[in-house]
Amino acid sequence: SSSDGTIYEDGEYDLTFIKDDNEKFNLIFADPPYSFSKTQYNELIYGLSNKLFDKNSILVLEHYKKNIFNNFEIFCYMKEYGDSYFSFFKTKSG
Repeated sequence: SSSDGTIYEDGEYDLTFIKDDNEKFNLIFADPPYSFSKTQYNELIYGLSNKLFDKNSILVLEHYKKNIFNNFEIFCYMKEYGDSYFSFFKTKSG
C-alpha cells in the first residue's frame, strides 16, 4: 500500500500519509480530487488539523463549489474562483 496520498485505479484514496508524528506545519494546501466523498473530505480535514497543525496553522482546501465546509469549528472563510472554491481553516487559539 502506498503512503504518499496515491489515488488508486478503483477510486480509493490512501490517506495513511497523515501520520501521528512530531512534524507540524504552519501552512497546508490540499487539492484532493473533486470526486472526494463527504467522508473522505471529513477524514482529510480532521486528519490534517489533528495531526499536522501547529498552534498557528492554516489549511487551504481547494474543492468543487458544491462542497461547503462552514460547519467545521476551525472553518474561517471561503473564496470562489469559477467552479473552484478555496476554504480556509485555522487553528483555534486557546
